[in-house]
Amino acid sequence: MDAFSNDLIDLQIRLRRSVGKSDLTYIRNCELAGRACTAVGFATAWLYLNPVSIVLVAIGQVARWGIAHHILHHAFEGIEGCPPRFRAASFGKGWRRLLDWNEWMLPAAFQHEHNIHHVYTGEYQDPDVVEANLEFLRNSPQPTWVKYVMTAAIALTWRLSYYAPGTFIQLRRRQLGQKPTPYALHSLLMFAHLFSPLSKEGLRFWGACILPTLITRFVMLPAAFLFISAHAASNVLMTVIAAELLTNVYTFILIASSHTGDDIYRFSEHSAGRGGFHRHQVLGTINYSRGPILRDFLHMWINYQIEHHLFPNLPPSQYPKCAAEVQAICEKHGVPYRAEPLHRRMWRMLDIAVGNTSMRTDSDARSDAPTQAAAAVAPRPSSSEAFEAATPSPA
Repeated sequence: MDAFSNDLIDLQIRLRRSVGKSDLTYIRNCELAGRACTAVGFATAWLYLNPVSIVLVAIGQVARWGIAHHILHHAFEGIEGCPPRFRAASFGKGWRRLLDWNEWMLPAAFQHEHNIHHVYTGEYQDPDVVEANLEFLRNSPQPTWVKYVMTAAIALTWRLSYYAPGTFIQLRRRQLGQKPTPYALHSLLMFAHLFSPLSKEGLRFWGACILPTLITRFVMLPAAFLFISAHAASNVLMTVIAAELLTNVYTFILIASSHTGDDIYRFSEHSAGRGGFHRHQVLGTINYSRGPILRDFLHMWINYQIEHHLFPNLPPSQYPKCAAEVQAICEKHGVPYRAEPLHRRMWRMLDIAVGNTSMRTDSDARSDAPTQAAAAVAPRPSSSEAFEAATPSPA
């Protein structure tokens, strides 16, 4: 594993040295493409409710998230001429949040929670393990078709029902000096307690996460078309709602499938050293079909998820350049490098979600932190317990 890691580090150094203005031009063009989709989508949405406008608006939203993902990994830091909106420290601040992000979750909350996922990929501390988070569904006595319906309900709402409150809790725990935590989720209403504005933290969550997006995207934007007619504004509102549902389903499939399947590993112990870390990233991750550039853009570059987890601070334009070499390094050192089309990975993920299959485990993984073995079998705190721990006491 040391030799495996050394080869990857050598490759990463070479790639980082090659980063330059062309990578900035690439992401600017992707940003322009996403904004064009949004503009054309809304320019046609007011005429009548139609699938073209819905798809274009959804693509625009997916593009903003995909680009933000790499910005928050510091992928463009140090490139000459990099504008503030492409720098993690200034991304999504103030009014730019509504233009460059406009997601249900805070950029800082997503960044923090996502970094936890990267450090502990597939481990007990990883808050985004689908198999663990959907244990209540996998063990449900309901018929399989009911479980598929329940999974669809989660997919239709997950950015609001799971990701926004989950990332908010992790951010609040950090602000309060507490360690990150995974969750034991017990129902479709995963974080219902946090959606109550009657509590102090619930009110904070509404003010920071829900209301900015709810007001701008679902109230102000449709209302701007009232100057044409009430019917036009209604068409825009229905387009925004339909695009939101489509964005949820697509991103759920795209993101959840990249770390879930009967050929993907979960780890009982924390990775040992750089070699162990790189090994976990490859064994706990799957790629989708690579290229061409349109597919890369529509996949948010998650079709290079192995490369991203190995080199998270690289611009996405570097991944197509290094994927073949990463695969060769894995083959050289006997580390399985897996890639399949997205539609196949989707079904593997759904089989895990409903309990038809299970992920592999790595009980022989070595650890440089012996206490992690005990933590790996400890029960996960419920989402309400995680929330309560992040709530300051009255004192």
